[in-house]
Amino acid sequence: NHVFVSTDAGRTFRRTLDGDGAVHAVQFDCFGHVAVVRGRQLGIANGAREVWRSVRGIDLANVDDTGYDDVSLIGGGRDLILLGKAPGDDAKSRVAVSRDLGGSWTYHDLSDYGMGETTAGAQRADGTILDGTAIPDCMSEDLAWIEIAPDGATKTHVHQIYGMQFRFWGDSILST
Repeated sequence: NHVFVSTDAGRTFRRTLDGDGAVHAVQFDCFGHVAVVRGRQLGIANGAREVWRSVRGIDLANVDDTGYDDVSLIGGGRDLILLGKAPGDDAKSRVAVSRDLGGSWTYHDLSDYGMGETTAGAQRADGTILDGTAIPDCMSEDLAWIEIAPDGATKTHVHQIYGMQFRFWGDSILST
């Protein structure tokens, strides 16, 4: 698995964040930093400088190569945001947030739900984070999601949706 980055609208590409293990998630923040979950680590590219970090509050040891990964990155905002499982507890999904390129982390448990097959998130311009996972049920799906304010205050929500695909769009949730 390789990660290729273009900073000139696709005219040229360069490989970045090579290492051991499969690539499980890739995203950019709003400053152009590339973040990659590869194997059991998080890699961050800041221009030509690359650093690799562990994320102790997210269980990357159980992320596998089957194509269904229990970790996702939320890009586009000013923070690094991961959605994964809490260590030692397969039943809880957790959001990890770093405001300093992975140097330190805060953790927010999403719910007692595990990770669903579909995850999505967004970060608003004011820094508010929306992050969630769709949990399949026999007739509909539950969307378990968290809203994290810039001051760290959280609100967790569970809503019924119809369809596993969803996205946050402003103050709305779109599902199909």
